[in-house]
Amino acid sequence: MTAITIRLVGEQEDRLFEGIDVDNQIPYVDLKKRIETITKIPPDFQEVRFRGEKLSVVEYPIRGIKFGEELVLKHSLLESWRAYLLLCDSAKDIKKGKPERTKCAQRAIANSQKLEDSGFFEAYVNFVTVWIDTIGQMVRFVDRTRNAFEQSATKFFTKMFPNSTISFKPKQGGSRAGIVVTVTCNGEETLYYMKTYHHAGSSISLQNASKRHLPDLREMFAYRLLEHIGVGPVVFFPFYDGSTYIHYIATKEVKEFKELDKLEDVVLQNKVVVEVIHFK
Repeated sequence: MTAITIRLVGEQEDRLFEGIDVDNQIPYVDLKKRIETITKIPPDFQEVRFRGEKLSVVEYPIRGIKFGEELVLKHSLLESWRAYLLLCDSAKDIKKGKPERTKCAQRAIANSQKLEDSGFFEAYVNFVTVWIDTIGQMVRFVDRTRNAFEQSATKFFTKMFPNSTISFKPKQGGSRAGIVVTVTCNGEETLYYMKTYHHAGSSISLQNASKRHLPDLREMFAYRLLEHIGVGPVVFFPFYDGSTYIHYIATKEVKEFKELDKLEDVVLQNKVVVEVIHFK
């Protein structure tokens, strides 16, 4: 056994995973799995270099590696991420015509889906904030579902609150298409955040907008579980047969809710992170 370093490249600064114990007789397949365990990059998306050369596809690819030597790693879709950012910039360029901007947004959504499916953002966590902001903008730019959202929300909340008035405004932020629903009943306003399921609103569902997107029951279970144990918002799953697109998720506004990165108290922020990890 010896201790090596895995250098993950692609972000502004390389990330080093130091002191990784490996056997220099480790088989190729096992090495790739070991790299996945450490970096979260699946074997099919690993580009590994050893001593300046592409990792050889041989039975024992790091035979003779010495203490402290490096394997240099990157995700094979790193260039797709850079292309995604360029497409987002083009889609937001008001100097371009609407058809061209729409095409760029659709291509960006397709790139985003590939990146997400490949585990890219689990490896490059520093890109997640930018991705969430930009993919939300792209989905909303090409969103064909606004009418379906409003129809479903009106049908659902009118039945729940018969004497209410319903109004809407666009959802800001997040990676899924959605709207903010204001329900006014007896002079009191309540906000609900209504969005698509996780993989709805992707390039695949946009191309098949005439078909109802089947929800992932695991996602519904997670929302309901978090509500039931008291750490999630009140949640509903509106369904309206007049909508030919999808089912939705609607969560009631949590008063005085603060996002983790908005907490100014560092001790409290760390405490929340520890509790979340423990819960997981």
